[in-house]
Amino acid sequence: GLEGVAVCLTPVPDIECRWLHAENYIARALGRVCISTLTVPRTHTHTHTHTSTHTDTLHNKVPPLLPLVWETGDHVAVHARNSANLVRRLLARVAGAGLGDKWLIVKDDIGLLPFPCPSTLSQILSQYVDVNGPVTAAILHVMACHCGDVTQKMHLQHMARNKQALKQRVTSCFQNVVHLLEEFDSVSLSVEAALGLLPRLRPRYYSISSSSSATPNTISITSLLVSTSGGA
Repeated sequence: GLEGVAVCLTPVPDIECRWLHAENYIARALGRVCISTLTVPRTHTHTHTHTSTHTDTLHNKVPPLLPLVWETGDHVAVHARNSANLVRRLLARVAGAGLGDKWLIVKDDIGLLPFPCPSTLSQILSQYVDVNGPVTAAILHVMACHCGDVTQKMHLQHMARNKQALKQRVTSCFQNVVHLLEEFDSVSLSVEAALGLLPRLRPRYYSISSSSSATPNTISITSLLVSTSGGA
């Protein structure tokens, strides 16, 4: 992940960005880069009721991008995107959020590109960093360092030092970094600080629930739908 890593942003003119994307397209055509993006539709929601329990499941069908040999029970990785609502709220809170639709090149402290570049800040926050993950003590510590209000700063420092307070106040309530930035409104993070703070968005692995004999051209995954009162 990028947590704790310094990053720098370089704006890219639109015309130069089009040339860079053309070069990426040519590289993919020559087989040097293999990057595919697939939107997984929600095909239907099945509600299963058993005695006193009530369970909702999501059934999604994924057409394989390449010929695959697979069996029921194998795993498939799904790269999810962050909620558009969360991304908009985060952009509204970080300093320099006017960069949301500007093309950028992001480099870490040793000059490497942690994301496919050039990308817009909106794309980076949607696809490459986890804005809905658990809030760690390290994240709270950085927020406290950028907090202008003394009382809010003390609250953040207390949660960063006290695991029980962090669990009771944040983890158990399913609070993410966007919720905390909105609550502790005196925290002022630059775009660079926000990107260095958030971990990378990792793929989620699901067991294949369909049969390759019955549907060889479609992979189905079934997941449990969990609703919480502290969601985004």
